[in-house]
Amino acid sequence: MKKFFAFLFFLSLFLPQLVLAQDPLPLGPCSADIGNKFDELCRSSANDVNAIIPRAIVAVLIVAAILTLIFLIWGGIKWILSGGDKAKVETARNTIVAAIVGLILTLLSYFILEVVLNLFGLKLSNLDIPVLVK
Repeated sequence: MKKFFAFLFFLSLFLPQLVLAQDPLPLGPCSADIGNKFDELCRSSANDVNAIIPRAIVAVLIVAAILTLIFLIWGGIKWILSGGDKAKVETARNTIVAAIVGLILTLLSYFILEVVLNLFGLKLSNLDIPVLVK
């Protein structure tokens, strides 16, 4: 009896998707039949991509820096809570060292990116990606 109810439960999870299935989308993403799901995609241009990529790079670097700082704090907490146990102190020290190395790598990646872009006459704030096809 339990197997039957489990079967009905899983069937109820997938049945609404089968019942409410829609017609497939037209071939072109900018068709008028789609509605406003792809309106922003259809109006995008190379300038939009040029604005998105630098923001994404900066966002990834910020997230990496925040994560390394969180691991640095976590290593400090582990060290404080180790209670003098040599194995726990060693794992806490390894966590702190790895966090410091990660923070250094994050900062170096930003500076290396800036140097490479400056060699090509570009800046991260106004990155201009060439367009292959107009």
